[in-house]
Amino acid sequence: TDSLRCLVFSKYYNLLKIRKKYKAFNPSAGQKIIDTKKEIFCMLRTSVDKKQNILVCINISDKQISQEVDLNEIIEIKKAKDVVLNNKIEFICNKITLSLNPFQISWIVLK
Repeated sequence: TDSLRCLVFSKYYNLLKIRKKYKAFNPSAGQKIIDTKKEIFCMLRTSVDKKQNILVCINISDKQISQEVDLNEIIEIKKAKDVVLNNKIEFICNKITLSLNPFQISWIVLK
């Protein structure tokens, strides 16, 4: 049960379960690419009804990377929660500072 195949499948299965809960992941939902370091891919997903926003950030490198994401021109944040790690995200002046491990995915629900 602890095989690599099982661990990978479990992680992907968990991501699919999380993704299914959020309208911002609908294929018809809007998306905006956020300018970041080349090691991080970041976009803002917005549900079709404009009621839900998720900041998707992926470290596409094999190194730990820190990145400040400035959302001032895009959206006003009142709350932020990473639904992959299930933890609250701190922000200051509409800016989120992320520290992502190699190949880590972060899905941050913004309210």
